[in-house]
Amino acid sequence: MLVVLSGDLFSARLFAQQPESDRQRISMSVTSSRISIGEPFTLEVIVEGANDSDRPELTLPPEFRVTVLRPSTQSSTYESWTNGQRRSETRRWTAYRYELIARTTGTFTIPGAKLRIGEREVFADPVTVRVLEPSPDPLLTVTVEADHSVAYAGQPVLVTLTMFFTQGNVTDLRITAPDDLDRVTSVAAEEIRQSGSTLQFLGEATPYEAFEGTVDGRRGIVVRTERYIVPSRSGELKIGPISVFARVGGSVFSRGQSVIAMSGPLSLDVIPLPRSGRPGNFTGLVGDLDIAAEISPTTANVGDPMTLRVTINTPLPQRIRVEDLQIAQVLGDDFRLAGDSPRISYARDAAIIETSFRPLHASVTEFPSISLAHFDPRAGAYRDARSRPVPLSIREVREIGLADAVSAGRATSRDGADRYTGSGALAPSIPTLGTARTELPNPIAVFATPLLLVFLVAPPAAYLAVAGWTLKKNASASPAGRRRRIFANSRRRIARSSDVAEIGEALATAITAATGSDTAGLTPSEAESALLGAGTDAEVAERARAILARCDTARYAGADLASEAENLRRDSLAVLETCAYLLRRAEQTVNASRVKKP
Repeated sequence: MLVVLSGDLFSARLFAQQPESDRQRISMSVTSSRISIGEPFTLEVIVEGANDSDRPELTLPPEFRVTVLRPSTQSSTYESWTNGQRRSETRRWTAYRYELIARTTGTFTIPGAKLRIGEREVFADPVTVRVLEPSPDPLLTVTVEADHSVAYAGQPVLVTLTMFFTQGNVTDLRITAPDDLDRVTSVAAEEIRQSGSTLQFLGEATPYEAFEGTVDGRRGIVVRTERYIVPSRSGELKIGPISVFARVGGSVFSRGQSVIAMSGPLSLDVIPLPRSGRPGNFTGLVGDLDIAAEISPTTANVGDPMTLRVTINTPLPQRIRVEDLQIAQVLGDDFRLAGDSPRISYARDAAIIETSFRPLHASVTEFPSISLAHFDPRAGAYRDARSRPVPLSIREVREIGLADAVSAGRATSRDGADRYTGSGALAPSIPTLGTARTELPNPIAVFATPLLLVFLVAPPAAYLAVAGWTLKKNASASPAGRRRRIFANSRRRIARSSDVAEIGEALATAITAATGSDTAGLTPSEAESALLGAGTDAEVAERARAILARCDTARYAGADLASEAENLRRDSLAVLETCAYLLRRAEQTVNASRVKKP
């Protein structure tokens, strides 16, 4: 015991006398130098006497999948006595750990890690690892299948991995696939769900299902998971062999037994997409799909919001993007988007795109079909999936006066007699009057009916007429009323006119009234600024500027734009329909201020 103690003291004295630069060392080791494909092992790099910032530089062969583990720092203190004086020296080292899993067989040398210390470099000794194929294990069987053996580039292929354990309590499950699949896009299938449980398959968290089953007459636990792979390059794609490592039969007191197995080889022949017949709007979608469009409501006024819902049925909906539909081109000049950008959501076998739009004029009779270019692998040709056009009924917006309200509930029968067809305040209930009329003596009934109508209808009608005339006169005299009157007159001028210059002049006047601008005869740029300042959509303001610019070309430059008059008139009316809310907002502000006054 005394000899050993003396030796320790002598070693500690030598360590204490070493220069600081000589105490910085680096070493490297592995937990096992003989492993199987898919079996995890740990590479450890020990750095002594260096700062935490002095991390080692390590180069690993590409045949290994690497996971960086958390480093740990430890220290120990040595004490010595010299001539009755006590000395202590502390040794400190950091362990950097990496978990490695081999993808293929062979003998691999891992170069020694390097540590830079100022201008000096310190190297660890390299280590050699031999990787073998795993021997058959009765506790685990692995199979891999694909739903296609030949596929086009970009075509989704469903890969199913099945693991059969003859012993339960499976933990620490690791799946290692060929490195070819690391360069392939993969998407989890929606078929398998089990309370959100996932495992790592093809580098992603993938749902799986586990159940008791029988394979080859043996009872055990079946674990199954699926992913779609989407190859992007032609050629042979290796899907198998896939190796699986796990621990089975573990408990609170034991980690269980390590098992490892590997599936058979499996490859996919990927062929390129043909160049002939490829449409210009093809975005790379490959597969069988169809598209349907729904509009709600199908009857509306010009400028009213309507909802578009597009459903695209496809086995892999996650590949659909909003941009693939080119909705802006579909809306064209007849519609415009309303509100936020289109939204997309994914169901089990469908992508659903929703957005809101507004019709711009009453001549629209249907929503056009939406097309989606794709390649059909069954037919081996490019196709256009098209939705059916949706019939629409769009009404022109107009002002409703008292005469419209009074006559709304009346209709003329074939024999010329007037009768009420509605109910409510605008259409009094006639059956009550008819019952009272039949109770009168027959000679008087002929004269009582029109007489009763005169006495019943004339006073309320006269009162409503006088009240409406008074209100209209007062409203017209207000600033908001004058703006509304100027706006309505300008809109009527545009609706009747076929002269481009007159259309531009009327549109500028209407925009002046709608925005409350102090400047009369707005220029195109001023009109755009006024609309933007009033809170109008940028798209509407830009369209108004473009229309006025074209009209000014005919008005001041003498250009002949008679052929464009109809389009300019239609576009101008669409702009005014959108701007009408500015007048309504101004009136609401005035009314609110009147209510607040004591």
